[in-house]
Formats: sequence, structure tokens, C-alpha cells
Amino acid sequence: HVALMNVDYRFPLARPQRGSGTIPLFLRTIYGAAFADAGNAWTDQFTADAIKVSVGGEFSTDLVFGFFFPITATVGAAWGHDGSGTAPDRATVYVRVGRAF
Repeated sequence: HVALMNVDYRFPLARPQRGSGTIPLFLRTIYGAAFADAGNAWTDQFTADAIKVSVGGEFSTDLVFGFFFPITATVGAAWGHDGSGTAPDRATVYVRVGRAF
């Protein structure tokens, strides 16, 4: 069994629509996002105190490389809390190339 809730707010920061000289890299959009997740997975019985929670934010850019290859690059940070106490609370920084699922 699985229970999951996600809240995600994405917003544009800038739309430069520019490249730099003759370098084949074009910056289309810069945007940000804030998110919060809560969820749990169980086999026998659901317990609310074991819910895992995370909050975070990220900055992304939509790029065009080589004049026709679209790329999304993202850097973000999240803080996670494990309600069951199995894993320690901690912050994580991540980098992603490509869109989130």
C-alpha cells in the first residue's frame, strides 16, 4: 500500500531568448519551483507517525543546444524528514539534466 501527496508550484523568472555570439547554445527560459511531498508505504498497517516529508526548491533552464536539441538543466535543494526515525533528517542538493517525470 502507498499513500503520497505532492504540491508543486512552478513559475517563470525570465525569458531571455538569447544565445551568446556564434556558440550553438540558446537560453530560452529560466524558472523556479517550490515543492512539498509527504508519503508512506506499508504492508500491514498504516501509521501516521511514519510518514516521510520533504520540502525544497529548484531553478531550471530550458536550453537549445546545437540549434535543435532541447535540454532542461535543473539544480535544486530539498530537506527530508523521516517520521519513522529510520533515516536521519538531512538536506540534499541535486542536479538533473532532462525533465522530471
